[in-house]
Amino acid sequence: MSFFASSRASSRKIAEISAGSRKLTIEDLEWQTDHDKEERKCTVSLWTRPLEEYNHDDITMMHWAIVFEWDDRTATYEANDDGGYLLPKWYDGPPKASFKEWEGKVIQQLGEHMLSPKKVNQAAKNNRLNCLSYMLGHVNCQEWVVILTDELGISLPQETIAQNSPMLALGASAAGFIQGNQETLASAGTVAATLGVGYLAATAISNNTTTSEKNEK
Repeated sequence: MSFFASSRASSRKIAEISAGSRKLTIEDLEWQTDHDKEERKCTVSLWTRPLEEYNHDDITMMHWAIVFEWDDRTATYEANDDGGYLLPKWYDGPPKASFKEWEGKVIQQLGEHMLSPKKVNQAAKNNRLNCLSYMLGHVNCQEWVVILTDELGISLPQETIAQNSPMLALGASAAGFIQGNQETLASAGTVAATLGVGYLAATAISNNTTTSEKNEK
């Protein structure tokens, strides 16, 4: 079996949905279901590479892809900023090492696990970050992989999270705050890339308090 399965939505469709009141969902995407339900031993690895377009002198961001290798096949899962949304995709085979964008890659082994391709596919399809507005500090490829691996019972070393994404290393409490205040924080996404989650959290709390005080008056 060899195919490329993408969640790509046309730019026209994204524009139409953005202009209306309906949210983009996984059902709007060209998601290919993997029907291989046989559970078997699988070697899992994390591939990372620099995100040059987002890197600065004092901040280094990495793109993450998660690779699943069974004896008879390999599949890669990742999520990307596409039209301002975080969209998942998967394809047979490992990330193409010959692609220029994967130069300087780092591969970290995450051990062997008993998984079926279908279970991995469904976990990726149901990832709660799918189709949300992309936010560099939280709704991104790294957090997407963290959620996917957690759902599949795969442990990511904390040092890996800390080394590759300072934002994620701030902890689950900050991530949870942002998850519940996405609309407030979305407009401040640029600040997130430079000043970090803590500043945004304080700003959001201040804004929410001010709004509450106004409503009381």
